[in-house]
Amino acid sequence: MKRPASSSAQEPGAKRRAMEEVEGPSSLDEAFDQLAERYPDRPAVEDESSTWTYRQLQEASLRMAGNMLANLGQGEDDAPIVVLLRRNCLWVAACLAAMRITSVLALSSDLDSEEEVARNAEAIAEHRPRLLVLERALSGARAAKPLLSAAGDIPLVYAEELLQEAPFQPRKRSLDDALYLVYTGGTTAASKCVVQTHRMALHELRTYPDFGVLTCEDRILHHTSAFWGATCMGLFDLPWCCGACLVLLPRHGLTEVTRAIEERGITVAGLVPSLLDALDEKRCTSLRTVFTWGEPLRQATVEAWSSRVQLLDLLIASEYWPGAPGQWPKTSIRFGRKSSF
Repeated sequence: MKRPASSSAQEPGAKRRAMEEVEGPSSLDEAFDQLAERYPDRPAVEDESSTWTYRQLQEASLRMAGNMLANLGQGEDDAPIVVLLRRNCLWVAACLAAMRITSVLALSSDLDSEEEVARNAEAIAEHRPRLLVLERALSGARAAKPLLSAAGDIPLVYAEELLQEAPFQPRKRSLDDALYLVYTGGTTAASKCVVQTHRMALHELRTYPDFGVLTCEDRILHHTSAFWGATCMGLFDLPWCCGACLVLLPRHGLTEVTRAIEERGITVAGLVPSLLDALDEKRCTSLRTVFTWGEPLRQATVEAWSSRVQLLDLLIASEYWPGAPGQWPKTSIRFGRKSSF
């Protein structure tokens, strides 16, 4: 087993990232816009029916941001915008648009459970958002009931209507401004809300390229519900660090993940180890890099997969954010650091 690289070996990368933090973008949306200028015609996001380029995603998010701004209700300046859509191209554009204005509170709609409804109601009551953004197709969903109930006091708009032309003047954000409000899963204690900042996301954008496993040609799987916000929202940083394509699944079961890897040419995926164990290797021949998180990575899993893929074991939790990597067997990395900067 290789030991983590020494601090002296990591020093050049650390110095470069520190310089980029001083001279680089001050928000995730600003970093995305720089990427869109570099790769305007590359595919940025793909759902089951459409593909948007980086230019198309940028332009849609700017129009949506302009319309969101025009519809903001009264409240604290830093109160979030709630986003409740199915995981599709429009959902990514809505999240990107909202972060251009304030923090994003993305709620889930795909679990169809009482716990999901209760979480959505709790989040709206706790944070008193200035705007509720809902996909019209979800109007009858149980998950949307808390939004519809709150619509008398908080403005509610349908996401599809936000695509109309509207001017938007980019806002200068601070590195320590809130980016996402996400809830812990509640597996070790009562679920609670955690603030994640632009600084944290930009740290990932600077760190991921150092691994040498991501390229603009990659097709990166996104199958995680917004109910697990740290992973769901954090997955944006994988394609946005290199100009790759984010491939969205509406649901996150074993059958759906296996089919997507096989039929949609997925090259990079973030998976809990138990899901990785359950995959049929013969149907995952396109897969070359796997990030694992959420559960302990067993040695048996490493032995089964590390000769086939680049295997990176990350500590991803609502209270944690990635830090400097340490090497372990041939194609594996373990890392993680407390998200207090």
